[in-house]
Amino acid sequence: MNNKKSQNPKQNVKLVLGTNNVHKLNEFRSILKRLILENYSESDLSVLDFIGTASDFEISDIPETALTFEDNSKLKAEAVFEKSNLPTLADDSGLIVDILGNAPGILSARWSGAHTDNDDNMNLLLAQMKDIPFEGRSAHFLCCMTLICPSVEPSSEKPSSREAQMKVAVGKCYGYLNDARLGAGGFGYDPIFMPNAYFGNYQSSPSGGRSFADLPDSFKNVHSHRAKATEQLFDKIYKILSE
Repeated sequence: MNNKKSQNPKQNVKLVLGTNNVHKLNEFRSILKRLILENYSESDLSVLDFIGTASDFEISDIPETALTFEDNSKLKAEAVFEKSNLPTLADDSGLIVDILGNAPGILSARWSGAHTDNDDNMNLLLAQMKDIPFEGRSAHFLCCMTLICPSVEPSSEKPSSREAQMKVAVGKCYGYLNDARLGAGGFGYDPIFMPNAYFGNYQSSPSGGRSFADLPDSFKNVHSHRAKATEQLFDKIYKILSE
């Protein structure tokens, strides 16, 4: 493995993450760290130094204009890949509430409007679910993750995404919505989402559940939708980082 670093941060990058969201970046690195330790050794964690972000290539937030999680993840991955010409990983994720007809869905980040924040989104969703009993509060997080790599034999010096190799993975995490925030960790809808992975294994009543924001990061980094999608692409991701 060649771990020699150059003075230019861009030249060190082997994999670009198609986001500037600090929470997503930190979570992805933590998930990768877990997978590396489970499959390799502590010394191999050095490959994490070769992960770059969209901002490293002067790419700002990419509008999510597609109509599905998959198409949005592809849109973001293609935009970063075409500018960086490096393997790129991007995701689109959101919360799906069964009784709301799969909403907020792709509108999760802007459920209460284009210029609002996570608290506004949760306030609106909690109000919409106010009179719904526990049995009707089932929901799941979904993450669609797209990995684009340059073609083995590109037809031009800088291949477009159409000439690249694309892999798509989908991860889901099932649970239910609490009727109030719980916990100070996580981000997005984590304070009101109770994962079945905890509730189903350890609790026997709705009142005994814990939200992602109330559980340790080590739990979320195993059971989350983003963790499940990353696991499917891990072998390819590690190969890119370690070559």
